[in-house]
Amino acid sequence: MTPDLLKAELCLFRNGDVNAFGKIYERYVDKLYFYALKLVKSPEIAEEIVQGVFVKIWEIRVKINLELSFDAFLYRITKNHTLNFLKRQAYENRFKKQLIPIYTKGVEATENHVLMNETSKIIHQAIDELPEKRQAIYRMSRLEGLDHDGIATKLGISKNTVKVQIVKASKFVRAYYVTNSL
Repeated sequence: MTPDLLKAELCLFRNGDVNAFGKIYERYVDKLYFYALKLVKSPEIAEEIVQGVFVKIWEIRVKINLELSFDAFLYRITKNHTLNFLKRQAYENRFKKQLIPIYTKGVEATENHVLMNETSKIIHQAIDELPEKRQAIYRMSRLEGLDHDGIATKLGISKNTVKVQIVKASKFVRAYYVTNSL
């Protein structure tokens, strides 16, 4: 596709043309998939990240600057989505020191520090939004490292209640993060 044809396609896309979006999707989906796959080493995760990238560009299509490189724009969004995914996984699984180095090689330490602080801040805001009892259960599980039995005993509730509350809290925290980090 020539630069002029791409620019014309992008103009149509910016105006909400679904066919133009489909053509852009077909042109870039494989490139972005393999880029994400190289970073996360998981076909399923790479596919999820790329789908998120296309959802994001659809949502912000009117802000796309036709004078700048669209390829660079897409790769930057893919990189950001990948980094956000890795950080969420690292935070929830307490494997920050194992997962983040896979991606952050070559990324400046200052940028990582700022992103981690922002991520942590958003996640703590999400936790603060939880109902009081669910918040306490989630904090005991994710931040204090207590298992379901320990939480159930400490709070005098069933192990199943603990499990259900953690699942609900985790879904809320993830959704809150996605909504507030983009």
